[in-house]
Amino acid sequence: MKRLFFALLAVIAVEFSILRAAYSLFRVMIPYICGALTELSDKEKDDVKKLYVDLANTVAEVLGQVRRPFVPHEHYDPEKAKHYTPFQVFVAEVFQVMFCTSRLIVVTRNPSWGGGMEVMMAIIAGVPVDLLCERGKLEKRLISRLVRGGPGVSIIEYEDGNDEDAVIQYRGFLRRIVPQQRIVA
Repeated sequence: MKRLFFALLAVIAVEFSILRAAYSLFRVMIPYICGALTELSDKEKDDVKKLYVDLANTVAEVLGQVRRPFVPHEHYDPEKAKHYTPFQVFVAEVFQVMFCTSRLIVVTRNPSWGGGMEVMMAIIAGVPVDLLCERGKLEKRLISRLVRGGPGVSIIEYEDGNDEDAVIQYRGFLRRIVPQQRIVA
């Protein structure tokens, strides 16, 4: 039964990769930055939004991209874009991650219900996943093994509570991998 399940997953993955490749001929693939937005204090929301924007700017700079990475709160902020229904956000972000994303950059600073879904969508779509994790959370095993163990998942550690270090560490990570693989601009 397990073999049948994995064989079926392999067939679905191959078919999906063909669809994704065909779609990418007509659209520029860009990185996608995600992390918690809900259940945060106003100060935490401001801090994480700034971090997401700083990461997006850094990614665009390092990769020399014309288009900045997709940052969900710039499009579907839970407070500023309340007019979008949950279903509209779901469909839009599933499409964005699975068809338009070259890398998923996940900030694991705060617990997030949506971030896990975005990671799973990326794994299914064959999109590399970069987990930005505070060292203390990794040492205390506060980041799920399920997420850390996924194929194509890289872990980038940074100093606890230091958003500036998160950006610095991620910039260094990108500079190391850019020569090794071509990231679509």
